[in-house]
Amino acid sequence: MYRCTVSGNTATDRGGGIFNTPGGIGDSGKMWLYDCTISGNSAAEFGGGIRNDNGQMWLTNCTISGNQMTNDESGGGGIWNKGIMDLLNCTIAYNSTGSSSSSAGGGFMSIENDTTYFKNTIVANNTAGNSDYNNGYMEFGLSTSQGNNLDSENSCGFNQPTDLINTDPLLGPLQDNGGPTFTHALLHGSPAIDAGNNTGAPATDQRGVPRPQGTTCDIGTYELTQDSVTTATGTGTASFSTLNGYITGLTALTESALTCPPREDLDFPNGLFSFTVNGITPGSTATIVIILPSDAPIGTQYWKCINGQWVDCTSLLGSNDGDSVLTLTITDGGLGDRDGLQNGEISDPGGPAVAAGAAAGPSAGPRASSTPPRPLNPAQMSLQYLSITPQQTSAGQPVTITTNVVNTGDEAGNYNVALKINGQLEQSRMVSVGPQGTQPVKFTVTKAQPGTYNVDILGKSGSFTILGAGGTTGSKTGGLIALALIGVLIIATLVVLVIRRT
Repeated sequence: MYRCTVSGNTATDRGGGIFNTPGGIGDSGKMWLYDCTISGNSAAEFGGGIRNDNGQMWLTNCTISGNQMTNDESGGGGIWNKGIMDLLNCTIAYNSTGSSSSSAGGGFMSIENDTTYFKNTIVANNTAGNSDYNNGYMEFGLSTSQGNNLDSENSCGFNQPTDLINTDPLLGPLQDNGGPTFTHALLHGSPAIDAGNNTGAPATDQRGVPRPQGTTCDIGTYELTQDSVTTATGTGTASFSTLNGYITGLTALTESALTCPPREDLDFPNGLFSFTVNGITPGSTATIVIILPSDAPIGTQYWKCINGQWVDCTSLLGSNDGDSVLTLTITDGGLGDRDGLQNGEISDPGGPAVAAGAAAGPSAGPRASSTPPRPLNPAQMSLQYLSITPQQTSAGQPVTITTNVVNTGDEAGNYNVALKINGQLEQSRMVSVGPQGTQPVKFTVTKAQPGTYNVDILGKSGSFTILGAGGTTGSKTGGLIALALIGVLIIATLVVLVIRRT
């Protein structure tokens, strides 16, 4: 099974997600799972997520999360193994068993001299009725560590020098972090980062992000993408990481390297940065963690240079408590994304900024001044024109509708451009426009039904016509005229016949 999700199944007996009874998929022989998520399943006993009964299973880059065993019996909330099971770069988290039995493991259970092999795997934050076995329980079975595993407690039997015991992996929630299946992200500062073993590790993580991102791969299914660069102002090294997708092309820039005009009212103490976030789901949100070489003052802003205009993206910053860590959250196709398209890629140069003269020391830049910035007029948005090309075409052919958003203010702003056709919302797009700037917006539509279509974008209106077979529009008026003509011909024919008979 490859890049699969087994979720929300229930078994009244055994194996809520994977087993050979109702509720999921059976395994009584050999099974391979790659890049899969087994989540939110439940069984009365013996394996809320997976039951492997005398079979052989190989799990690579698989997340076992939020599964439950409900009865007061022996078993495992996430996995019950009575066979051979090999887990490589997996994450077993937040599974549970309500059983108070001393032979039940919240994360997994291995029994009867059978073996569960672990490598580069996280077992964390699972719960059992008996807290001594929250993560794992071996009932005459074996848990064999092949190194570089993480146990948030000490119940998995991990015993290699490279294993991390009683260690919180700092996992994010199970969610869409890019890729075809849900994962638990490694949060900033997770001890699982760069703590794996590259030998034998899969070439990508569960999402498809290349491993390793640093010198060593991470433990678990998720490879945190991070990169660092020396700032263009010489203040030190800045580190960028993302919980969604992966970062490429990180570059430090000076303000003079941009196409935007200089900002006399702002300083960029650490310069600016250009990078691209790839590998995210189109239209989804990416969270970027920025670690600066020095603390960012409370009230730090974030500005981006988009299409030659400055755009205020301060609203995308998380809480700023004055330390060196900033969190930037950008939605693909939304504010802060240059192309305005939901295409799974976010880019643009930008950086943290402070009011001119507010930065201390040499990082304040050459324009440091105590002179307060002049008052700015707020953003004033309007549409400049509406263009429809072609205004007449055949069914199924594209029609391009273009307008231009104009900002006559001194501050950047956002504008939601909504296209309506025949009074119904067809498409919409949020665009960012810099001060005294313009931003073209283009929509492409196709219509299969002949007729005339009325276009409206925020008061700007026009129309286009779709022709049917033979060049007709297929309008109701044309149809009525045709019926009327046919009626006249029929009446005329009847009159002629009557005259001939008389």
